[in-house]
Amino acid sequence: MIKTPPEEHNLRYGLLCLDFVNTLYWRLREEPFEEFKDYSLLIKWGRKIGLLTKMDANNLIQEGQKHPDEAALVLNRAIRLRESLYRIVVATLNGSHPNIGDIDILSSEVSEMLKRIALIHVGSKFEWGWNVGENELDQILWPILSSSSELLTSADMERIGICEGDGCGWLFYDQSRNRSRKWCDMGDCGNRAKARRFYKRKRANKE
Repeated sequence: MIKTPPEEHNLRYGLLCLDFVNTLYWRLREEPFEEFKDYSLLIKWGRKIGLLTKMDANNLIQEGQKHPDEAALVLNRAIRLRESLYRIVVATLNGSHPNIGDIDILSSEVSEMLKRIALIHVGSKFEWGWNVGENELDQILWPILSSSSELLTSADMERIGICEGDGCGWLFYDQSRNRSRKWCDMGDCGNRAKARRFYKRKRANKE
């Protein structure tokens, strides 16, 4: 079965791969919160952002319940990929050389993804899509890997920022004219920073 990738995603941080790495909340704190606690939550996330249709998501969750060991392996691959990708991006942004082990993990997953790309004829034109077998549990990783490889090999890397919120560390695509964005979300980490500055000023005035 061949499926075309969705044209629209409900993305919060500008790029699919960035929304993916930001599924570990407060990653710079001692006890970050993991969104992908089981395979079904990985699939529900994919449904929420538009990677999967409701039917496909339900089928994959049911298939994962039938094959829990395989589902657990896909979940572990997803988390390993996410953390490797995060470290690669951060190292690159900081002017450092990414860990070779992280690059190997990403390269291996991208190689598997490339095997799934198919040229399909839609209407009067051709476009790239995915050659998806029946309920393949790891299909959610393929568009994420495509997004990751596109980011790392493009000029968009220059617009990736790291949130300065205390303990956050999330990544975002900075579309501001002078690349001055500091927060993953002004309504979240941005407001916390404003509140801290206000409190400090208020306290300093009392002293």
